[in-house]
Amino acid sequence: MPRVCIYGKRYLFYDVFYGEGFNLKRDVYIRIANTVRLLRDPSQIPNFALHDINVKNLTGEDWILVLPPWGPLPHWFNDRSYERYTNHSYFNNWSGIPWSMFFDLNSLSLFIPVMDLIEFQRSNVLDSQQSLLNRSSNHPLTIDLALQLVRGDFNEKLGQYSNVNNRKVDFCPFELRELYRLNDSTLSSSSSFSRPIELFEGSSFNLQNGILPMTASAYDCITGDLEPVHLAPFLIQLIKNSEKPITTLYLDSAQSIIHGHWSEWSQEYWTVRRSITIAKHLRDIGDNYRGAYLHSNDISDRTVSPSIVEHLGPGSSWLRPQWPLSPALGGPYVAVHWRRGDFVTTSTNATTTTVTTTSRSPNNVSAAQQILNAVKIFNQYEDHYIDTIYLATDANKEELENLKSLLYPLQVFHFEPTESEWISYGPGGSAIIDQWICAHARYFIGTSLSTFTYRIIEERSIMGFLLNTTLNNFCSNGPIYLYKPNYYNTELSTCQSLTEWPVIYEKQYTISSSSSPSSLSPMINDELLSNEYIKDDL
Repeated sequence: MPRVCIYGKRYLFYDVFYGEGFNLKRDVYIRIANTVRLLRDPSQIPNFALHDINVKNLTGEDWILVLPPWGPLPHWFNDRSYERYTNHSYFNNWSGIPWSMFFDLNSLSLFIPVMDLIEFQRSNVLDSQQSLLNRSSNHPLTIDLALQLVRGDFNEKLGQYSNVNNRKVDFCPFELRELYRLNDSTLSSSSSFSRPIELFEGSSFNLQNGILPMTASAYDCITGDLEPVHLAPFLIQLIKNSEKPITTLYLDSAQSIIHGHWSEWSQEYWTVRRSITIAKHLRDIGDNYRGAYLHSNDISDRTVSPSIVEHLGPGSSWLRPQWPLSPALGGPYVAVHWRRGDFVTTSTNATTTTVTTTSRSPNNVSAAQQILNAVKIFNQYEDHYIDTIYLATDANKEELENLKSLLYPLQVFHFEPTESEWISYGPGGSAIIDQWICAHARYFIGTSLSTFTYRIIEERSIMGFLLNTTLNNFCSNGPIYLYKPNYYNTELSTCQSLTEWPVIYEKQYTISSSSSPSSLSPMINDELLSNEYIKDDL
């Protein structure tokens, strides 16, 4: 890969709609990270996405991604499995949570430079580069430009915005754009104008979490085919043609960005996904639980992680092409993700007072039967009988206890954080610990259409688990769906199956023992762009 031509630092901020789930927001990061990849190195933009722009006119800039704080997410307070802990006095503990609480920033920074928002605000960027952010004691920190993202474009005949894949990005139609197109002069000329975009909505800026509120000098709106390969060249041109310098840029409603050409079937998707490594302190809690209750450890499970790349240090093991003992075996238990919560809805007929329940996951009786059937089939291929179930669920206490009784004599384990763990890591940390334990099981049963399940499947795929141990899922009315039923010689299920996406390794982000430094990405090869340098520079 050619060396990126890097000029002065620029900072990209983004946020996702407040109501989106924890696991979907992790997916949005992949889309944003691939956009930053192209902002840093436009030579990677495919020709079909240039729209008559000469790639030679697109210069890579030293973009750093500033990560939005986590929480408090609405569903964290509706998680029925943690009713005994649900206390709104924890609200401040779960607001403004840095990414480093959940993920390894060293790993992320080996793909693109990243930093937490709180780190950005506390760094001497504010003191040594006043042109980046205008700060005063009476006003919030100010970003140069905030863009509202609107997926699709306006259909005049329908009178609404539709998800039309027009293969390019542009400014919003006039009427919509005027709702957002404000700048400092407009805002200062009249007190009647309110800011059209609330930056980092729901992040609860307060003295306790130390995050300062932020606003923008100018606002605008863009729409169209919002995928990285089309979005990046538009942003580069927008900044190049701007009358005022733009060194800080904010993208609102980033969930509107789609993977597009770089979806799960692409090496670009998997490069970013591989770099999302769970924070060590959460992995340690999960590993200790596995050892204490599930007779599981990395040696016997064949889940020893790859070695780090010595010259890159901690967080670099994801760059290895595969886990050393793969195919993984997993611990002697079956992990089950039984999604309830928002997958179960009830409605009442006002006339007859009849209550109707609609569910995208099985009730406890059906779930128990599907688990028992699966365990019976799995054990046909085991030398030692597996009688242990690890359950990750948002079911309430009554449902959980009822399911346990229906699964007897199988042993059922369910991670419950200590009071201190709950206060420290909250629902987000507990969910990741659940996923880490599920990822190490001999067999996994998930809930179709759940992003919680998808993240577990991705972890298992990266570890090197076989597909028949991973792509098994509940059906709302049964029977259970098992990967390639003919393999297990069981009845066919008619419900939606989990999708098979093999891990694809991108050459410049994959290091084997024989890799030479010259074959690696400049982000990895050039120590001036390493995470260590970024921290020192700030």
